[in-house]
Amino acid sequence: MDEQYQAYSWNVHTGHPVGQRYGLIADGIFQTAADATAAATIAGYAPHAGDIKYKDLNHDGVIDQFDVAPIGKQRPVIWYGLTGGLSYKGLELSVLLQGVADRDEYVNNSYLDAGFQGQNNGYSQAYIQSLNRWIPEVSTTASYPRLTAGGNGYNYSPLFTSSSFWLRDGSYIRVKNVSVAYNLPYDWIRRLKLRGIRVFANAQNLFTHAGYRGVDPEVAMPAYPLQKVINTGVTVKL
Repeated sequence: MDEQYQAYSWNVHTGHPVGQRYGLIADGIFQTAADATAAATIAGYAPHAGDIKYKDLNHDGVIDQFDVAPIGKQRPVIWYGLTGGLSYKGLELSVLLQGVADRDEYVNNSYLDAGFQGQNNGYSQAYIQSLNRWIPEVSTTASYPRLTAGGNGYNYSPLFTSSSFWLRDGSYIRVKNVSVAYNLPYDWIRRLKLRGIRVFANAQNLFTHAGYRGVDPEVAMPAYPLQKVINTGVTVKL
């Protein structure tokens, strides 16, 4: 890659995978106001207890573009699928599995994670993630920074780049489609003067095992997540 000289090795893009994500490296959450005051910060922002702490990689006391480094996995993403089926004495079964391995999911999403964003001269709703925010009573177990009505660029878009705090395991395996059917024996239906009767049921997105369950692994917000759909019916051949 033909890039300009970089003073620090972690700023260099050459040698990393195409599409490699770069951002600030999170180092937990500030637990006290004293910790926040003493730490390196982004120019123009005074962090508080409950804000995300970022690593000052070059130890200059400022969080800036020189602290941006590769974040997330650097292994190839693996997409896979498996399909199978069987038919035995009128019974039919088919299954389609699909999944992804070695993928990161970046979940910094103002629709879900920030909570109470400005909307129509008021605040929008917040989702269940808001229940696990940093507050002094649960400071050591909180998985989200403090709640800030109206948004907080320091926590959610530092330096308008990414943060390792919001990386999650994007691997998943999903039962994409499963179909079961039974063809009634001809001896049962010949008196009805029919060629055949087939009873069937099929399901889409029946079951998903995901490394992170906060979002649909196939659909990014704000698009509506995939739904589980189950169909049943009877096919009659005259």
